[in-house]
Amino acid sequence: MSKYGILGWPLERSYSPVIHTFLLKHASIEGKYELIKMNEINNKNIDQINKSYSGYNVTIPYKEKILEVCEGAYLDVHVKKIGSVNTVNNKDGITSFYNTDYSGFLKFLEIIKFNPESKKVMILGSGGSSKSINYALNLMNAETTIVSRKNIVEAIS
Repeated sequence: MSKYGILGWPLERSYSPVIHTFLLKHASIEGKYELIKMNEINNKNIDQINKSYSGYNVTIPYKEKILEVCEGAYLDVHVKKIGSVNTVNNKDGITSFYNTDYSGFLKFLEIIKFNPESKKVMILGSGGSSKSINYALNLMNAETTIVSRKNIVEAIS
């Protein structure tokens, strides 16, 4: 049986195990999906996670940090451009990083029939997810501005 999970901290309100357990069952895949609660990541514990899990999702606060602590992973072209990871696949001893946040956002825009081309869009927050949203919007030729507490404080200082 394969083991999957979601890596993050604190993960107290995550519905991922419920959702992914349902999806595994629906797809007739024998597997277990669980929380991987880590209050800190480093080369050693990421290496252990990669040996223990067939794959896992990455969430707050590690979407960017995982790139620094996992050496030798294959980086999908979108991960290279975005600078954040939300999906890790471990197969045949090879760890691969992907970012599907941007494509999920593009699909959402398609569903709601919103075309951001040539529009000005403000993105609130500057973490890993906002980088994915920014990337997606730039692919759609939108003009983006990222606003976070940090750049507001810098602007008024």
